[in-house]
Amino acid sequence: PAHRLLKEYIRDHPEVLGLAVSSRGETEVGLPSGDRCDVLFELGETGCAVAEVKNGAFRAGDENIIERVESRILAWLRGQDGNQK
Repeated sequence: PAHRLLKEYIRDHPEVLGLAVSSRGETEVGLPSGDRCDVLFELGETGCAVAEVKNGAFRAGDENIIERVESRILAWLRGQDGNQK
């Protein structure tokens, strides 16, 4: 429940990520790979912002997980319009 509540808080408060308060977020967005990103903000012509939510302490090795998630999201975005972003 804590992880879900944190995702919902970030979805509802984009300013904590430095985004405009008017940004609309969506939780648990499915990617074609079958993965899901925790929070996705559509930013119109400027693209999107993705938040992978972690509750608890950052541990050694977490950066590798984050890099894999970022790679999958970038691959998905490239597939959306056929262009690299």
